Amino acid sequence: MRKVEKNIIEVKDFSVISKGRKIIDSITTSFKNKELTLIYGSRGSGKSVFLRSFVFLNEEFFDDISYSGEIFFENRKVTYKDAKFLRNKIAYSDTSFIEPIEAFTVREMINFATGRSSWNSGIGSKISSLLKKFGLLSKLEKGLDSPISLLNSKDRVFFLFFLAFIREPNVIIFDSIMDHMDSQTIDELCEFLLRVKGDYTTIISTRNLNSLFGIADRILHFQDGKIIFDGEPEKFIMEWRN
Repeated sequence: MRKVEKNIIEVKDFSVISKGRKIIDSITTSFKNKELTLIYGSRGSGKSVFLRSFVFLNEEFFDDISYSGEIFFENRKVTYKDAKFLRNKIAYSDTSFIEPIEAFTVREMINFATGRSSWNSGIGSKISSLLKKFGLLSKLEKGLDSPISLLNSKDRVFFLFFLAFIREPNVIIFDSIMDHMDSQTIDELCEFLLRVKGDYTTIISTRNLNSLFGIADRILHFQDGKIIFDGEPEKFIMEWRN
């Protein structure tokens, strides 16, 4: 029997409003520690706005944004003033992150992600091991001083995943990143996610459920800013796919 974990994120009657319209409409739900959740929905269903709310990044996408309801992180009620704290605890990545990192070297981005400018042998070994697990170590011709711009598009995405895991956050969020990959790349990432499953709280949003279905503990189906299904993958198949 799978161990029941405590909630790490809770939202209560949570809404996101922009220009008088509710993009997220009165959602109440929670995310358990060490659980892997898929958030499924079409483009515009609200899943990205919902996930960006956990680290208060919607302000970068909307001129007029406001929130109602409550967000709790590890039982602590959080608001916009806690954005820096939350971004240290939650590693959020989406496809908009790929282009900006191309201006840096691997070492510079690791320093930025970890908040360190020097490493002991332990963290250095961990960095090398994780780069190897993502198939990146052998592709860095100049070692850690290799420009990220020299990586191909697939490996830049893998590097985003690497940056999330090297931080050792409490929660990892991948927002629609895997929607833009070919099936072979998705399979490789799913293999890695299965190996570390149970070590992290992971949330992945997607429009393409089939390729990720097998790694999920739970599925949230979004539509028009609301959750219309919340449950185990097997139940989703029985109730929604037929």
